[in-house]
Amino acid sequence: MSDAAACATGDSLSEQFQLNPDRKVTVEDHFGLPLIVIDDLYANPEAVRNAALGLDYVRSRHSYPGSDALLWIPGHPLCQMMDGVMSSILEKPVKVDPFHGIPGFVPRSPPEASYDAVRPPPQPVAISPGNIDPRDIVAFTALRRNAQIRNQPHFDAGNGYALLVYLNPEDQSRGGTALYSHVDTGLHARPVSFTREQIKQLQAKGYKTESELWRALTWVSASNTGKEDWEPEWKLERLIRMRWNRLVCYPSPLLHSIFLQPGDFGNTLDTTRLTMNLFLTVVDQNQEDSPQVPQASSG
Repeated sequence: MSDAAACATGDSLSEQFQLNPDRKVTVEDHFGLPLIVIDDLYANPEAVRNAALGLDYVRSRHSYPGSDALLWIPGHPLCQMMDGVMSSILEKPVKVDPFHGIPGFVPRSPPEASYDAVRPPPQPVAISPGNIDPRDIVAFTALRRNAQIRNQPHFDAGNGYALLVYLNPEDQSRGGTALYSHVDTGLHARPVSFTREQIKQLQAKGYKTESELWRALTWVSASNTGKEDWEPEWKLERLIRMRWNRLVCYPSPLLHSIFLQPGDFGNTLDTTRLTMNLFLTVVDQNQEDSPQVPQASSG
């Protein structure tokens, strides 16, 4: 970790991560599910990027070729903002719960057990003695050129949302996040359940069990070359372009992947594909045990 980052106080980090009051929020419909894009998110994106560049990155997820780092940002307003965005989409009060998907994170356990890798080390004062508010912990991911990158469509576990913020400046912004459908089955997301008719259709296509279908959707397929000449089993439905200081948030069950070309990024930290990442669960304020994936509004 750099000296500058090591010396950063909670107050200075909070100032670095202030949101831009003039940010632009767009909600689009993607097969009946909401796709959220927020441009010009942070008031000072250079300060956010500099904070990310001052962290120590380590491999923490076997399923992902990039490296991660965790940062504690006291009073970080990102989740509070997403409370409002999701409440507007659902037309009722909700909050987002980021307990899931942060590498190395154990919900509501003592800081010394959960946050050994967090910089700066959190103080146990955020929500109750001995606990830290997880809404103030964010993960950054650096993906280097020599990583074993595969633009393979997949879906994430759970029924929440994946959120990322692109932190590459405009002269490094290439590719983005791609959303797909599976040509053979027509699926664009992991279904919650299958109707009897869908099961018959899948069996007619040769899928004898759900396990065979999941294998087709997650392991067998894609050119894995980083090129756009996808093999016939996938259809690229939408490409959300990487843009400096852009937030993208989409339902975790959607078939998606990183989208880039070989050589788009470098092997030094300041030339990697650099993003901030969170996984969110939407919880009804009146029924806090009921995570939801809302339907998108038109437009």
